[in-house]
Amino acid sequence: MMDKLVDSQSTGSLMAEINDISSRVHERMETDDTNDSLGEDSTPTWNAKNAKTIPYPVRDALHAAFGINATKAMFTSNMKISGFVHSVQHKHAGNSQIFYSNAHNTAPVPGFIHYIFSLEHDSRRFLAVRRLLPSTVKDPFSLYPLLGVQLYSSSVTDFEVIAADEVDAQFACCPMEWENISNVAVISLSRVSLHAIYFVALL
Repeated sequence: MMDKLVDSQSTGSLMAEINDISSRVHERMETDDTNDSLGEDSTPTWNAKNAKTIPYPVRDALHAAFGINATKAMFTSNMKISGFVHSVQHKHAGNSQIFYSNAHNTAPVPGFIHYIFSLEHDSRRFLAVRRLLPSTVKDPFSLYPLLGVQLYSSSVTDFEVIAADEVDAQFACCPMEWENISNVAVISLSRVSLHAIYFVALL
């Protein structure tokens, strides 16, 4: 992969990959825009019959993050945030990949959504996520900041719970082995990042 970034003979191949990322992002945006049935940032009406037990690891993470002691929640597989559909990982892996920031992570960090839920007497939506850990090797993409790609470990943390308004953007990722260690190359799918992708593709 790094050879493509320094070998001029591979420029065409690199541009093709960048354009492929761009087209897949556009497809996701168009799909999200047509899926209006989810409701923008909406919270479902509480129904005790539909409430389910919160898994213990998520319950502990909820208390650690918000000081909330709750045993029941209403779960959903999808929700819309700022016009984009977000899903739990087992339903749609791509839509579960988010950058988020909170009191513990002031700079956006990447993670995967495993649960989306709401609580009784609380208007917020909560997401149980598992964050990608920093890579233990030097990030080769740091030499090419215009690409907006970052290297992370393929390992994840235990559950963290965040509020829906702490989601910053979605991301695309690609597993890769670097220095004989399993890693993940990550790029944000924010509109700012898309502009960078188009700029690189035009060079």
